Amino acid sequence: MRPDSGRKLGLVGLGAVGGRLAARLLERFGSLAVLDADPGKLVDARARGAHAVDDARSLGGSCDIVLLSLPSPAAVVAVMDGAHGLLAGIREGAVIVDTSTLAPDTSIEWAQRTERRGARYLDAPITCNVTPGGGTAAAAGGELTFLVGGAREAFDAAHDVLEALGRRFHHLGPPGSGSVMKLVSNHISGIQTLAIAEALSLAQSCGFSPERTLEICSDTVASSYVLDSIVRARLAGAAENTHFAIELMAKDHRLAASLAEERGVELPMNRRALEICEEMCAAGYARRDNVASVEYFRKRNGLA
Repeated sequence: MRPDSGRKLGLVGLGAVGGRLAARLLERFGSLAVLDADPGKLVDARARGAHAVDDARSLGGSCDIVLLSLPSPAAVVAVMDGAHGLLAGIREGAVIVDTSTLAPDTSIEWAQRTERRGARYLDAPITCNVTPGGGTAAAAGGELTFLVGGAREAFDAAHDVLEALGRRFHHLGPPGSGSVMKLVSNHISGIQTLAIAEALSLAQSCGFSPERTLEICSDTVASSYVLDSIVRARLAGAAENTHFAIELMAKDHRLAASLAEERGVELPMNRRALEICEEMCAAGYARRDNVASVEYFRKRNGLA
């Protein structure tokens, strides 16, 4: 364990990614204040040495850098806003590092409101491109990529914290820039996931198992990080483990659609991807891993 820098760190959200971020921060810095709506997750974090606080306002008042790892824009509002929210208690000069996937305009608004409180806000959504298994595995191994929008001085102030969690850090410009690029990235990866899932059904109808098809496609022009390190790596456990829920995949395609509408850009494939995600959610797959889309297409085509 390296010595504490003297700054106080906090983390809100101990889910599939946030819990892994907490473990790495504790290993690197030795102390961490945490907050989560699930008491069971707080028990686990305390067992690893974290200090649980009562509400977001208390966490904001005791920390110099606060990371958010939350599943939706609504969850960010619940943490940031109100009399017991993070902004109500945030320290002057503190930096909020929001790893959630939000609309760029939402990130800009949070940056402006945070600045009015004398603190700074970075939209810093996470992704990865090297770790088999995707984002949760990358979070556990400290191999995340951060896509960051916000003031350069805030990025520099939080850089050593980001270094404890990732391996690549892109400062992309003013607030909202990181959120733009995350939506672009997830637009591509989401469509790839669905394309692979439906292609596996086609191959299976011709006598090739999904496992064999993925093995062969890994040696063709179809090979990609999504095919090799997400679908292929997670296929066996898609029914039991949720790394990236289909309802969150739908949320990201919906945010991309809204951004495209604002910019006057046509995204027909994103539109169809969102429709398929919504169909999967209606069919009971909302909280299943996005790789369970393979199972969905198999059932839809009478192959399972």
